[in-house]
Amino acid sequence: MNRQPIGLYLHIPFCRGGKCPYCDFYSLPFEEDLADAYTAALIRAMKDHPFGPLQADTVYFGGGTPTLLGEKRLDALLQAAACSFGLLGDSEITLEANPESVTRELLQSLRHSGFTRVSVGVQSGVDPELAALGRPHTAAQARQAILWAHQADFAHISADLMLAIPGQSEVSLHQSTSFLTSLPVDHISAYLLKIEEGTPYYQRQGELSLPDEDATADCYLLCAHLLEEAGLPRYEISNFARPGVGQKGQHRRGWGQIS
Repeated sequence: MNRQPIGLYLHIPFCRGGKCPYCDFYSLPFEEDLADAYTAALIRAMKDHPFGPLQADTVYFGGGTPTLLGEKRLDALLQAAACSFGLLGDSEITLEANPESVTRELLQSLRHSGFTRVSVGVQSGVDPELAALGRPHTAAQARQAILWAHQADFAHISADLMLAIPGQSEVSLHQSTSFLTSLPVDHISAYLLKIEEGTPYYQRQGELSLPDEDATADCYLLCAHLLEEAGLPRYEISNFARPGVGQKGQHRRGWGQIS
């Protein structure tokens, strides 16, 4: 019996230093020995998966910060996925990356290894907002990472944008959307900040300058309007893409997950 191709999600749970104060995804500080052990465990899990013959047409490396694994580990994981799940010839292979975690050489190597799409965790194009979010990069670093990915000839480049964050205004949202749409990105995930229990933001939420529900809705509607005006119409609640851009493999959850 023929089965529909699956989407495969590989969680890479490493970050450089501490977690961002809003993040509730599972992650650990990056260590070389732990990264080696985790990579080997993921390869074993793919090789020995109990689900029978399966074929994947999308593979998504999420995190954490997958690019911290480096070229050799990521290439080994991708080759293991290809062997275990018989990737289709036009499979989309996506890698999440934080701007400070990549170099021109790393992106070129990963593109050569077979990665076709990179999703850059930009979050804001305004430096004070990035600092408030605990992000370890600047807007200039985000711009450089996206340009390097473009020069490396990735087929698709996506960027994340956070909405209703501390200190965000209509003016700064205009700045962030203009910042991203001026760069060679063809997909933007624009999502609302959610204060998750157990995060530092949850403990400090009384101190944060956060918008109320009406202001949050206005922020989202303004973002949708600005992105659509810039040529990235909405195709899902939080996802915007240039016309003709394939939208498979954009989601992190609800996939066949190995982690």
